[in-house]
Amino acid sequence: MTSSDKQTRPDNYKWIVMGIVMAGTLMATLDSSIVNVSIPAIMADFGVSVDDIEWVITGYMIAFATLMPLTAWFRNRVGYKSLFIASLVVFTAGSLLCGLAWNLPSLIVARVIQALGGGAITPTAMAMITEVFEPHERGKAIGIWGMGVIMGPAIGPTIGGYLTNHFGWRSIFLVNLPIGIIVFFLTRRENKSKKYKYNLNCFFQL
Repeated sequence: MTSSDKQTRPDNYKWIVMGIVMAGTLMATLDSSIVNVSIPAIMADFGVSVDDIEWVITGYMIAFATLMPLTAWFRNRVGYKSLFIASLVVFTAGSLLCGLAWNLPSLIVARVIQALGGGAITPTAMAMITEVFEPHERGKAIGIWGMGVIMGPAIGPTIGGYLTNHFGWRSIFLVNLPIGIIVFFLTRRENKSKKYKYNLNCFFQL
C-alpha cells in the first residue's frame, strides 16, 4: 500500500475493515465451540459412539491450528485479498457440507475443510487490522477485534443449544451461510461519498 492510498481513504475506512474482519473472525471462532452441545443429537442421528464422534471436534481443532502458522507464507504469495476471500469461501463451503453431511466420515471431512478456512481467517484478520490502523491506534484496534475472537467460543454453546433444540443440529452449520455470503460481498463493495470513491479491494491488494 502506498502513502497516496492511505491519504485517499475515507475517514471511516479502517472501521469498515474492522467490522468485516471481525464478522469473519467471529464466525470462524464460533464454530470451535458451537458444535459441542449438539454432539448427542449428531450421535443419535448417525448412530455412532462417543469415541467416533470426538473426531468432529478434534478434526476441526487440529486442522484449524495446523493452518494458522502457514498463513504468513500464503499471504506473501497471494496477498491479503486473495487469502481472506479464499479462506472465507472455503469456510462457508465447509459449513454447507457439514449441514449436508450424510454420515459421520463425511461430517468429519467437511469439518476439516471448514477449519482450513477458519484457521486462515483469524491471523489474516489480525494482519489486516495492523496494516490499516496507524501505529498509535493498533493496540485499541486489536483489543476491539480480540473481543470478537473471545466472544465466539463464549457464546457458541448457547447458540448451538438453541439452534439444535429448535431447528436441528444441521442448523448450527447452515447458519454460517448467510453470514459468510454477506461478509464476502462486503469485501467487494465500493465505498462512495461526495469526496471519495474508494474500493475496499484496494486494501486487499497489499
